[in-house]
Amino acid sequence: MQLTIHLVTLLGTQSVKLMNETTQKNNNRSLSYLFVHIILIIFTFVLPEVIFSFSGYRRVPIVTYTHVLFYIITFYISYFVLIEQFLFKKKVLQFITYALLLAIAMVILLYFAHSSIKEYIYPNLDFKRPYFPDTISKIGTILGFLSRDFAMLILAIGLSIAIKMGIRWSKIEKLNEAINLEKKEIELQNLKYQLNPHFLFNTLNNIYALVELSPQKAQESIHQLSKMLRYTLYENNVTEVLLEKELKFTENYINLMKLRLNENNTLKVKIYSGPTNNLKVAPLLFMSMIENAFKHGVNSTQPSNISIDISLNGSTVNCHTENSYFPKKENDKSGSGIGLTNLKRQLSLLYENRHTFSAHVENDTYVADLSINLKN
Repeated sequence: MQLTIHLVTLLGTQSVKLMNETTQKNNNRSLSYLFVHIILIIFTFVLPEVIFSFSGYRRVPIVTYTHVLFYIITFYISYFVLIEQFLFKKKVLQFITYALLLAIAMVILLYFAHSSIKEYIYPNLDFKRPYFPDTISKIGTILGFLSRDFAMLILAIGLSIAIKMGIRWSKIEKLNEAINLEKKEIELQNLKYQLNPHFLFNTLNNIYALVELSPQKAQESIHQLSKMLRYTLYENNVTEVLLEKELKFTENYINLMKLRLNENNTLKVKIYSGPTNNLKVAPLLFMSMIENAFKHGVNSTQPSNISIDISLNGSTVNCHTENSYFPKKENDKSGSGIGLTNLKRQLSLLYENRHTFSAHVENDTYVADLSINLKN
């Protein structure tokens, strides 16, 4: 009951923390998008109009502001309405039709806005462009005006597509990363759920074999097992533990496993005991190799040898095991091989491109080597 309450409390705390982090990330992302839009409006719409206003009738500020306003309105109608309702719903032809109609409507409204400015706001102001020859007709001037602004309006729609598609692509990429990370976490949890019963199953098999041969050793094994189960219960719920703790657990596990050995079996163990500089490693990572060495390297009637060497070189931890090779029979379910299979998968998920693992049989000796760089 207490364990359940502890797990629920822990889950609630982590959920609140995750929600706060998510809210902060969303706020930062919104500010980034706002900054992009402001930069886009200034450099694409405002700045060209300001530069263009140094000549001709656009010296009047309201004319410049009118152009910028129409470009921005067109941009955001396309951004929030047309792209969402048509382009993202794969109605491309309808999107193109409505985009052209929007540009045409805006360029006509912009022309009438200019006429209103000329006739009603500044009736006495000379709007004649000095660089236009007198021979150019009024119709040609109007067409030039319309075509120039129509091109700018189409550019505004194109920019809205580019920005919207870029943001959508970014969101999809982040979503895919989150999904892949969640799948990886779920797979790691499933591997741990498989590993814990596997560890318990093999350890109980060892104790069962000791009950009849040596009740005192069996009693000692149960006591040792209880301490190790406490470690697996609390430490296996995290992604990484201190290497120092994991090495101590590994040593205790070896002490538990060697209780089943007799005078025919030789065990050599060398485990690093120096400073670990707060390096961390995934919990129960070495156990599969050691359990495999005892499972296949011990024979009750024939001489056998097991050698275990765990060392640390800088930030790289190495685990080397050698054992006499006595393959399990097909009807022996204790040799299911789930341990090393899980180990390989864990390594690929947690230490991709940062580990090497090899296992082979050489002269009736099973040799396994694992090397992990614990610094990312």
